[in-house]
Amino acid sequence: MGNYPPKFYFRLFKLHLKINGLRWTLYFSIRHFLVELLRFIEKRTRRLEKKYDLPGSNSVMENALKWNHYRWARGEDEWNQSIEWKTSVIEDVMLKNILPDRVVLEIGPGYGRWTRKLIEISDRLIVVDVTDKCITHCIDEFGDNTNVEFHVNDGRSLPFISDRSVDFVWSFDVFVHIEPPDIECYLQEFRRILKPGGLVIIHHGVIGKTDFGWRSSLTLQVFSDLLEKHDFTLVEQFNSWGENNEYALAGSDMISIFKRA
Repeated sequence: MGNYPPKFYFRLFKLHLKINGLRWTLYFSIRHFLVELLRFIEKRTRRLEKKYDLPGSNSVMENALKWNHYRWARGEDEWNQSIEWKTSVIEDVMLKNILPDRVVLEIGPGYGRWTRKLIEISDRLIVVDVTDKCITHCIDEFGDNTNVEFHVNDGRSLPFISDRSVDFVWSFDVFVHIEPPDIECYLQEFRRILKPGGLVIIHHGVIGKTDFGWRSSLTLQVFSDLLEKHDFTLVEQFNSWGENNEYALAGSDMISIFKRA
């Protein structure tokens, strides 16, 4: 708004009134004011988060609260764009990177969207979530399988997993909600639990806080710095896949594949 003098807005209001009528002009003016107000509030909110290192709406406690109260109306198919999209994630992302008959850790199963396939291909699957509701559901749904175990954790540590015991880590639609300090805690744990050469496949944000899907403040640069800090080697990064890249993530997201040296 600072790019124009006050008289511009007065003249613009008169012009709108003349060509669009009173009701439209009032609605438009109110909307414009509210948009500018929301932009101002957004800037102030982000400034406070940065200044005081606040997690904002992405603390571990808030994430647990959100997903413990989420309805999960579509069960394990919640968040799938289509059956074809889910199949493509399994075939072109999961199965191309996770070898069969290995030890796999899944972080954030939700209602088991990927868990069902991971149980099928794993020698041993460890399923971890910060949300009691999701773990309870997964136990009810998959607990009869002898090669899977379930844990509720604190959103940053994995004390129930032994050192150098995991071949692959899988997490989708989870790290997009996790703040960088908590992601760093997970990376430290990955260094501990992964076997040499162990691979991590995670879906995460890259552009910082957005109003879309409660994304955290993570950026691609911050993520790259964290990988370097904890001595991980980046293997691949992408946000689309399949023949002619017909399947894709939201523009704010990325899939990263990295390994323990």
